[in-house]
Amino acid sequence: MRRTLIIARDPGAASALLPVARAGPADVIGLASARLVFERGGIACIGPDDDSNPDVVNRCLDQMRPDLMLTGTAREEEVLRDSQWWSAGRTRKIPTVALLDHWLGYRERFSALAPFDHLPDIVAVMDEYAKERMIEFGCPADRLMVTGQPALDALLDGELPSREEVRRRWGMGQEDWVIVFASEPVAHDMGDRLGYNEQTVLRMVLEAVRGLPATLIVKPHPREAPDLLREVVWQSGVPVQFELHLTSRETLAGADTVMGMTSIFLVEAALAGRPVLSVQPERSSDWTGHFPFLLTTVGGTAQIRQWLSISANRHPLNSEARAARNAASGLAHGATGRVWDLLGRLSRRD
Repeated sequence: MRRTLIIARDPGAASALLPVARAGPADVIGLASARLVFERGGIACIGPDDDSNPDVVNRCLDQMRPDLMLTGTAREEEVLRDSQWWSAGRTRKIPTVALLDHWLGYRERFSALAPFDHLPDIVAVMDEYAKERMIEFGCPADRLMVTGQPALDALLDGELPSREEVRRRWGMGQEDWVIVFASEPVAHDMGDRLGYNEQTVLRMVLEAVRGLPATLIVKPHPREAPDLLREVVWQSGVPVQFELHLTSRETLAGADTVMGMTSIFLVEAALAGRPVLSVQPERSSDWTGHFPFLLTTVGGTAQIRQWLSISANRHPLNSEARAARNAASGLAHGATGRVWDLLGRLSRRD
């Protein structure tokens, strides 16, 4: 039996690879904050949780002797660390696949000194749109394969944890209006390139919900320290709850309405049947426009308030409407199986 090694360092990458690992068999290395995602998902990690020393990569591969490697992708400052696994695999003639998990950072995840100068053998992407964008940015077409995004499989199939249990945890009745704000570390990852950050947007959201008959739940990103967000909330005087312990799926189960910026959480929320608003002042990302059936993008406080005033945006969709919207998204079921099919084809190459 072939031995597959799965590696991730970013929480989003780990979430995308978790269904693949569960469908195994595979050995899993969870680096940095990815390790907790795997472990909370019931997958035991082996090996190191840090690969800052290149000797760690070589030692792991020499000890484990995998036949295939499947990795996630991370932020642009992590390109060289991701690439050292691909390079070490290539040296040992181990086929390498990197799974793209989001419609952001196409070039940045694979580039250091020149566009796409660090690539695995194959990059598995979410859909044809992502493939076209990768090619547009300069990635060789023969390195790309459309598989879908495995983390979305369960949501496309309608699975969510218990809504009642989450609402009880928050002290909310079933008829109360709960808005979740999904934060993300924009300031850390992007600096001032976008013209806004998580604090800017949270201030807008707080002003927009002021006086509404709703409870706002702030869900920080796993890589994000919530202290600065707490300061913004304190300055606003708007009552807010922070959710630091539940998974994204558990949080979605309890939500009626979801707002955020460009996190994959927004796509998950939409597939879970929640009305979703992407708030992007100054500059909008192309990827949110790719999903007009799933979410709405706005840039100002007045627009947020107007969107929230629409009664349909205060309640989850029923199962029929949710299924219709998900079908219109163009996202396909079965990404987990297609990733394993791809790995199987690579293992049979001469």
